Amino acid sequence: MTVLRRNGGSGQILRCATLMQARERLVIRARKASRQRSQRSPK
Repeated sequence: MTVLRRNGGSGQILRCATLMQARERLVIRARKASRQRSQRSPK
């Protein structure tokens, strides 16, 4: 959060927040996909 404050500007903070949310969504998708793959082919 300190980094966002240093950048200054609410616009940039909002952009960073949206980027972080997008990354989290992608990570969640990847995790779900990996879980399904592991379930399909259990080691």
